[in-house]
Amino acid sequence: MNGNVEVKNGDLDLFYSNSLLVDASNPTTLYLAGDANESILEFIFSFENDDKNKSKPARKFNVLGDTKMEVIFINFNNVLGTYSSDIWELGILKHRKLYMYYHVRDFSNSEMKQFDFTFYLGEEVVNG
Repeated sequence: MNGNVEVKNGDLDLFYSNSLLVDASNPTTLYLAGDANESILEFIFSFENDDKNKSKPARKFNVLGDTKMEVIFINFNNVLGTYSSDIWELGILKHRKLYMYYHVRDFSNSEMKQFDFTFYLGEEVVNG
């Protein structure tokens, strides 16, 4: 292991994990770099409210190109948090399937949110 920390969850290898305090009124952009010959993946995370369905959290995806995706979290306003109940497959990085878990906590009477996310690498992809 040579002084590095390696984390596994079952067959998945931790790639990157972090917790951020974000201003929900502005998008948060995350860049993930793979191998030298791969394009950088760009994820744009934003938050919206749907006044017609206030109690129903949802997420929308907009694919903006081969390496760019927008993720919109809708009604993620729970102070205890809204999270992914299942791992979410996003694409391919480092010739392996890329997965993500997330958890978002809202701060009452504020535009601030705590955005926790974890990216894992899964099985190898041939020609990926």
